[in-house]
Amino acid sequence: MRADTQRLLARAWSFVARLKLIAEPPDTVVAIDGLDAKALSSEPLLLDLGPHQLEFRAPGHVPERRAYVVAGGESATWKISLQRVGAPAPVAKRSVPREPWKKVLSGTAVVMGVAALVAAGVSTSQHHDAGKRYRLVDPNDTEKPRYLQKWEQTRALPLVFAGVGASALTSGAVGMLLSTPNGLMASISAGVSGAAGVGLAAWGIFDLLSGDACGAGSPDRQQCSDRSERRDRGAVILLSAVPLLAVPITQLLRRRSDAFAVTLRPLPQRRMAFFDVSTSW
Repeated sequence: MRADTQRLLARAWSFVARLKLIAEPPDTVVAIDGLDAKALSSEPLLLDLGPHQLEFRAPGHVPERRAYVVAGGESATWKISLQRVGAPAPVAKRSVPREPWKKVLSGTAVVMGVAALVAAGVSTSQHHDAGKRYRLVDPNDTEKPRYLQKWEQTRALPLVFAGVGASALTSGAVGMLLSTPNGLMASISAGVSGAAGVGLAAWGIFDLLSGDACGAGSPDRQQCSDRSERRDRGAVILLSAVPLLAVPITQLLRRRSDAFAVTLRPLPQRRMAFFDVSTSW
């Protein structure tokens, strides 16, 4: 008899749904399919098969209606929070659409920037080798002008690559930082990037200050070419430091803007409370 009863109970549970209700305020009552309302209890509400209409009511609150279709045997938990009469309706949060193309563009800019900076480093090395060969040639050699021309032709290329690379890498790095959550990894990345950027910037400024220009009318152009290469190298290094410094600056501005938004967030609530008090008076 016990086994038969258990099988019968199991079969009976497959024809109903158990619905646990957690309501706010606590004195909420529920009316099922237009019948008399009854108070909620800690025990689950049993509903038979088919569609049902549930209406939740509480004094001083706006009623709420929900539909539920029972398939049989299921269990569910509902949290009901009735809105107070006269209270402003809650603003639904809009889901921000994901825009993967921004991350794709940022990643492409980072790759292009890194490639351009690598090209700037390679061209800087080639320019230095050309100047070294130019300085080793005897002044009376007829090939001296050809070496000088090659050295001058390779002088502007590193600066062009460095400028393009710094611009692309800065925009890409800032774009990727703004599209990622403001968490611990972002802070660590900004700190490491800032330290590397400060080191490169110091190196570049030192080379710029210790270098010198080498104009076309220089009386000893062979001697000043080495100082001119040092100044050009300092400019390339300084441009390479710009993206690394842009990351911590962007992170700092991002935190400041978040703190500013948090500070201003309670102001509309304060104004609304003052308006309500003034209207009541």
